[in-house]
Amino acid sequence: MYLSDGEKAEVQAMISNKKKPVCLVNDGYHPIYTTTRNWGWPNFQRVINMLHDRIDFVQFGERKAGFFHGKLLNCVDALDRTNIRDLFKMVMASDFMLSNDSSPYHIASVNAPYCKRTVVTVLGGKSCYEWLNCYSPENVSYEMLYNNDEFTACYEPGKYCCDISNVYATSVGFTSVCDTRLCKYPTVNCAGQLMASCFARISPEEVAARIEKHL
Repeated sequence: MYLSDGEKAEVQAMISNKKKPVCLVNDGYHPIYTTTRNWGWPNFQRVINMLHDRIDFVQFGERKAGFFHGKLLNCVDALDRTNIRDLFKMVMASDFMLSNDSSPYHIASVNAPYCKRTVVTVLGGKSCYEWLNCYSPENVSYEMLYNNDEFTACYEPGKYCCDISNVYATSVGFTSVCDTRLCKYPTVNCAGQLMASCFARISPEEVAARIEKHL
């Protein structure tokens, strides 16, 4: 995506008006991905609570088409207020992106010509190794939190497909709440949301520490 001269000026204005480093936060997910892309908004909130005195957090995303975003405190509310070009400009002006496995994570994985950027992504145990180093943009650092090695049994061929949730009926026909092709070790977070055990093993403290490395 290329920015017009006017959009470049907007990015420069956002950068010049910053009083602290800016971190964009995407805690959203679609219900069909609950077990594998939902680290849980309470965990995102705990990270924000630990760092908001040193970082300005901005929550973004859209709640249309069934996407869920928990309301996060101690951050700027940009939910349902940004289109794709607005997001791209925000990414260009930001210092951090904190996200699950999502489109914004990929958008943030582009060159950073205006200021250095750190992309912090909570992946759990689902992401293939080749995903972890598929980008090498200029001025972008990565902190990817994953624990593939602890959950190798989840990859039994033909038995598990943990990239799809068992909470809602989906377009591919997985409707049973007992479908074992989904998360093999599901658990529930403090908000009562179904989540994968690989996500539960990643703590907000660890995520905050990964961000602090780049302050």
